[in-house]
Formats: sequence, structure tokens, C-alpha cells
Amino acid sequence: MSSAQYSLHNFDVLLKGLQIQSHVYRYFFTPPSPEDAALLQEIATISMQFEANVSGVHPFEDFTIAIQKSRDSSEGGKQIFRS
Repeated sequence: MSSAQYSLHNFDVLLKGLQIQSHVYRYFFTPPSPEDAALLQEIATISMQFEANVSGVHPFEDFTIAIQKSRDSSEGGKQIFRS
């Protein structure tokens, strides 16, 4: 959630058995079960500490401008779209 970059070598994933997992996206296709409630609450609590500043609002047709601004100054805030 920050502009800081880190590197991960493919051998770390392949040879050490590391996994890259999303934490909430899997629920887009399958609703969470009651057993997931505690984990989801923990994720929500941790996520409330994140800060995402908005530095630009664009119509969908200006997506190239939004992408360019995002690449040029990602630490300044997120570019979002309006319908």
C-alpha cells in the first residue's frame, strides 16, 4: 500500500515454496463462510490503518492521463475514476 518497492526472486517462490496470496479477493467469487468471520474482522482491523490519498479524479475516457499520473507520482496519491 506504499510506493516502496521490494524484490522477490523467482527462486524464493519456486524453491522455498513461498506463496503469494490475496486476502479478500477470493470472496469475489465465493461468499465467505461463517468460519471466515474472525479472519475477515482481523483483516478489516489491520486495513483500517492504511492510508490511501487521492490526488486525481478522472472520467473513464481519460484513463491514459490517470495511468500516466499514477506512474509519474505514485506517492502523491491514487488516481480514481468517476462515471
